[in-house]
Amino acid sequence: MWINTIATDSLNNNPTRLAIDTLENIYLAGQFHGQIDVDPSASFHYLNAISNYNNLFVAKYNTNGLFKWAFSINDSMIYARDAHINVDKDQNILLSGTYHKTTDFDPSVNSYTICPVMQHNL
Repeated sequence: MWINTIATDSLNNNPTRLAIDTLENIYLAGQFHGQIDVDPSASFHYLNAISNYNNLFVAKYNTNGLFKWAFSINDSMIYARDAHINVDKDQNILLSGTYHKTTDFDPSVNSYTICPVMQHNL
């Protein structure tokens, strides 16, 4: 059993969903503003928000709570509070949630932009 903390500069930064894969790795999804350090060890892994809205983060920790990786989706109108996360048997991450502005859903240097059709999109 263990406990970890995520360092943050805002009370609005918090994980809202949790998933566990078949290897017992832990995935957190949540919202953040400003900056968040998702690595609970003495090392740092900062994610920086680019907007004042609910930026989305996803972080992975192993079964002992050690940080593995994290990414953020930093577009201006993602409702991260509404985000849900699941992991399938092949460790593919499945995210769902609400957005209502053109959003880049690729956390890498590449982009995968989706334009909304209605005011609120899933």
